Amino acid sequence: MQGRLIHPWGGSPQVFAWVTLGCGIACTSETAALPLASDFLNGGEDDTAAEVDTDPVDSADPAHTGVPDSGEDDTASDDADGDGYLPPEDCDDTDPLVSPEAEEICDNGQDDNCDGLSCRWDGAGIGRLTGGRNDSAGVGVAVGDFSGDGAPDVIIGAPDATGSSRAGRVWVWSGTSVADASLESSATDLGPSDGADGAGRIVVVPGDLSGDRMVDLVVGTNHVPGESAGRLSVLLGPLVPDTRLAEPDAWIELPLDLDLLLFPAGGPATDSGSGLLLGAPAEGGGVVRLLEGSWSGLRTLDEATVTWTAAAGQAGRAVLSGGDLNGDGLDDVLIGVPGSEQAGLFFGPHASGAVEDADAWLGVASTNGGLGTSLALPGDVDGDGAVDVLVAEAVDAGDRGLVVLFCGGDRAECARWTGAVDNDQLGHALTSVHDTEGDGHAEVVLTAHGSGTMGLWFGPIAGSHTLETADVSVTLGGQAGFSIAASSGRLAIGAPTLGSEDPPTGGAILLDFPSL
Repeated sequence: MQGRLIHPWGGSPQVFAWVTLGCGIACTSETAALPLASDFLNGGEDDTAAEVDTDPVDSADPAHTGVPDSGEDDTASDDADGDGYLPPEDCDDTDPLVSPEAEEICDNGQDDNCDGLSCRWDGAGIGRLTGGRNDSAGVGVAVGDFSGDGAPDVIIGAPDATGSSRAGRVWVWSGTSVADASLESSATDLGPSDGADGAGRIVVVPGDLSGDRMVDLVVGTNHVPGESAGRLSVLLGPLVPDTRLAEPDAWIELPLDLDLLLFPAGGPATDSGSGLLLGAPAEGGGVVRLLEGSWSGLRTLDEATVTWTAAAGQAGRAVLSGGDLNGDGLDDVLIGVPGSEQAGLFFGPHASGAVEDADAWLGVASTNGGLGTSLALPGDVDGDGAVDVLVAEAVDAGDRGLVVLFCGGDRAECARWTGAVDNDQLGHALTSVHDTEGDGHAEVVLTAHGSGTMGLWFGPIAGSHTLETADVSVTLGGQAGFSIAASSGRLAIGAPTLGSEDPPTGGAILLDFPSL
């Protein structure tokens, strides 16, 4: 008997035969073997016999359309590039040079070994930008995209430049790759300030003061009460070729009789832009002001919208914002109080009050006293999801220096670094490089400007350290680390005595951290 069976999965009808032994097709053990559905998928073989089609999925017929079995085991995807690895383990199955066993090639734009990480910086690729003799270039440095082209620029202050008058100069370097060069030949000169000497003593990126999504710049001059007036000049980005320090968008005057120094830093973000924090540690026990609003023309200290006042302790020697440390979505403020060996933390929203009424304190007993002279937010070093804090003590000649890392929501001490010898001044200046290799842990960069040495530690970090324990350590010389700044993978280290001449030239040391 012959019949026609239409596949329930589709495809062409198949012809088959029923063979009966006198009992019709309802026979049991005496019935001849009936063809199975799988027999039509493997060329008609009898799967009731010993040879059974074990292929669970037919590569040529994944939808069971009736196409003969290829005989391959198609439970896995094809290795398209033939490198022996399949997705997702192979992050680019179109390129045989990309696989988990490949060697990572830095800065080629791809993840060669599929580990999701950038290359680790190994101490190579350092460039030096040199100024003029005895100009103290590098006393102040800053990094940010001041031109608006998406690449980080470097600001270098040379407060003793321009001869005997020492009016100072401020340079903008916008190179795309780090290399040795002179500031005269490779950077743009913003010129001296108007009415104040020593321009470039302080250079700071306060963030976006005007709310136009451009990086702005604050430049400070010398200020010696009774001897020389000072000025803080605000230059709103973008900086263009004809930008001049003598024609700032806004400025704050420090008269001769004003017995204070101002240490500026970016303040909490507002709807119209960032505020500007101004620390005045020599004003009584220390005063910190927050200025907000329009940045045009002369601004005065009595325009402050928030004022924190300390009874003692030199509060405001370091000030810092730019991070939400308690997870409420508002920027918080840190105020260094070296006279009490700690830093006060103020949670947003902010209102005027006493420094002593801080919401939290970060501090430890230090060798020389004075913890709180420098502050930084390195990112999440320990990987717990909270922003960590660096607090340092290193100001006076002879200091070895101390830097303490406070981690987690409870901001407990999780690591510390000490200078190796007297006058190391480890942590004289601090900055944040964040997570340079993409493993979820921020790194810590520290410099000891007394010895001109830099160290890099890859996170997570715990315990006690010196520069000798760094994952990467480089001796740079030239008082490297007197100032330091970083942004978008570029690090600038101020070195006021970088050159070997007598008197020496100043300058800055630059490096770019590797990327994929």
